[in-house]
Amino acid sequence: NGYANTVNAEDWAQFHEYNAVSRAYLQSHEDVAGVDPFWHEMSVLIALRESADDDEMLALVDRAAKAFPDYEPLHLIAMEHFTPAWGGSAQKMEAFARHSMASAP
Repeated sequence: NGYANTVNAEDWAQFHEYNAVSRAYLQSHEDVAGVDPFWHEMSVLIALRESADDDEMLALVDRAAKAFPDYEPLHLIAMEHFTPAWGGSAQKMEAFARHSMASAP
């Protein structure tokens, strides 16, 4: 429990290791599981946990939204990336919301 700045280096290393294993597992099963929107949701969540840059996050969301335009959790998880708590801003949140709405059916 606590904030990120209270996590010790050993625990951060383990956190990143588990995320890397998760990402590799997801990628190795994309041909089967990539047809499920939850697979994309987990890819976005791992990118969020690993502090992906804005362009990488948008690319993941755009790819998923193209395949599953009505699957809202993708956008909700990705929105976290653009919040001030994750280094974003109100302006980035607005821009992402408008970006997402532009591709919505």
